[in-house]
Amino acid sequence: MVLGTLALLSVSATAVSATPPALAAFVETTGNPPQATYALLRIPAIGVDTAVASHLVPGGGGALPDPYGPADVAWYDLREYPGLGGAPGGGGNAVFSGHINYSANVPYAGVRYRGPGVFEGLDRIKQGDLVEVVRSGQTYTYAVSWIQVLSEESSRWGDMLTGSVPVDSVTLFTCTGDFNPLTAGYSHRTVVRAERAEGTAQVVRLTADGRFGVGISGVTHPALVAQAQPYEVSTVYAQDPVTGKWLSYQPGAPAFANTLLGHLRVDSVVILRKR
Repeated sequence: MVLGTLALLSVSATAVSATPPALAAFVETTGNPPQATYALLRIPAIGVDTAVASHLVPGGGGALPDPYGPADVAWYDLREYPGLGGAPGGGGNAVFSGHINYSANVPYAGVRYRGPGVFEGLDRIKQGDLVEVVRSGQTYTYAVSWIQVLSEESSRWGDMLTGSVPVDSVTLFTCTGDFNPLTAGYSHRTVVRAERAEGTAQVVRLTADGRFGVGISGVTHPALVAQAQPYEVSTVYAQDPVTGKWLSYQPGAPAFANTLLGHLRVDSVVILRKR
């Protein structure tokens, strides 16, 4: 499939400028869409705790369906596009979207809503923030690896939606950039990739000279190793468990520079460089 034929979600009917009503109050009054039974999505760092609905993306370059309202999140069933997407916990790349804001009637609720959407804070997320997906009684925990902003026409959407990822992942996106009132859409998308995080990060003691720490990671995501230390870490080093090559992770660095992502194990020996 050519990614350009897959229309990307435009998540606002109009720009919101006035102070909006609280999204939580809307959910308390109207509840979630009856179709939003696929999973629950939680991002504690930005206050997201909401229901997820499954949306089948039709073949032939069909558009990504909108979430049902301002508060629910869409998970995209990309079965018609081999090599794209995945289910949470399935080893692929589960793709989710939500509104940044909303100004329209909400069909399932029978009311008009004008205010922030569930992913209003997605651009404030940081590397290492946790994303939890609860499905069929199982909680899958991911840690944010990178954040990017892409134009709607970018040629890189294949990398965002691909199911060929080193570890079980989720990708979240919403609108950002300039709003065009003629098309009722935004120019760009905030895209967040989070990778499966298992285990509990260990505190790694510093060497006698206080420059390095050496120990066991305890967790599969290097951002969580860095965050667990009582000192500021500039770089996490560990060997690839297959090739033995030394790889690295630097908090805040772009994804291409963080070669350790997807290659850390709970029993990996890590070397930490203190900042």
